[in-house]
Amino acid sequence: MNGVNEDFAQWATSLNSIEGGNPEADIWFCGIEPGGGGHPTLWQPAAFFQDEFGMNIPYRPQGYIGHLEHSQLDKKIAKVLWHLYGEEVDSPSWRHYMVNYLYTQNGHSFKLNLYPLSANHIGEQSWTIDHFNLTRLSTKCLYRACCALHRFPFLHGIAEEFAPKVIVCIGKTFISDFMIAFAAPEDIYANHHKIQLDGNLSLEDVPIFGGGAHSLIIPFLRGGNGGINANAQLSQLATRIRAFL
Repeated sequence: MNGVNEDFAQWATSLNSIEGGNPEADIWFCGIEPGGGGHPTLWQPAAFFQDEFGMNIPYRPQGYIGHLEHSQLDKKIAKVLWHLYGEEVDSPSWRHYMVNYLYTQNGHSFKLNLYPLSANHIGEQSWTIDHFNLTRLSTKCLYRACCALHRFPFLHGIAEEFAPKVIVCIGKTFISDFMIAFAAPEDIYANHHKIQLDGNLSLEDVPIFGGGAHSLIIPFLRGGNGGINANAQLSQLATRIRAFL
């Protein structure tokens, strides 16, 4: 990455920039970027474990809450997974599932983001002098282009290596970005299979890796117009995911 801060470049194309969990899980979740904003840092995951090849995989230790208590996204992911696996692991509630199974070493999911740096919102105005100093990229547009050229192939490579059955991509307005990261270039223009949910919401199902997996592109997991928020919708999403497992 010419002109880019070397520490940032190495971090953004490594597992250190991914929240992680169990990469062998059938279900992966990919957000756009970490929320929360604040001073951008090259944050490190809570813990690592070594896989059989000696690779350090980030994960969330069982019982460690960390940021989960304040993350509406992760709470909703926990609800979806609880609908899918709660009975199997005898978990009495989604909160119990979140504390004990979400993004854990032997859990049912793996978590990553298209873009690695946290922001208060996805717009250009969230880019500050602190982001520039950390990356040496003057605008968020350049940062996204840099990630598309260098980070997305890394994400694609680890997804192809571990071969999840479903990658749930959160944020339909970034469908092209998700396609660049996980699908073939021509899939951006393919006829995606649309799946309807209650409340005039829909999902986009795009087969990836030669049809061996599915990229399920969904609306934001949030309240308000156009987002998946109601428990009934989260349960429906779980049902749709189950069909691909």
